[in-house]
Amino acid sequence: MNEDGFQRLQQVIDTSNLVTPNTSASGKDVISEDVLKLKQAWDDIIRQLKEGRERLDEAVRQWELYEEAVKMLSKWLTDTENTVKLEMGLQATLSEKRNQAEKMKVCH
Repeated sequence: MNEDGFQRLQQVIDTSNLVTPNTSASGKDVISEDVLKLKQAWDDIIRQLKEGRERLDEAVRQWELYEEAVKMLSKWLTDTENTVKLEMGLQATLSEKRNQAEKMKVCH
């Protein structure tokens, strides 16, 4: 799109340069103003495309960070569930129950 649009802009500029010598003074002013407006519009489009690309790149980066955080959380949850399953058996003595409670505090 960039190349095609730039080529079209260049064609307009070239054509305006061809017709300007055979145009009245007021016509030259109109052509010059229109070409200037067209150049400015093209520059604005290019700037907006660049800004849009930067925003998309940032969004992709943020999404990748989010996915990584989800993976880490999922792994932590799985590990915690496994630890709790292993440690939650019934204990016979008070000291075993205290020990189990301490392990759960660390896990928590």
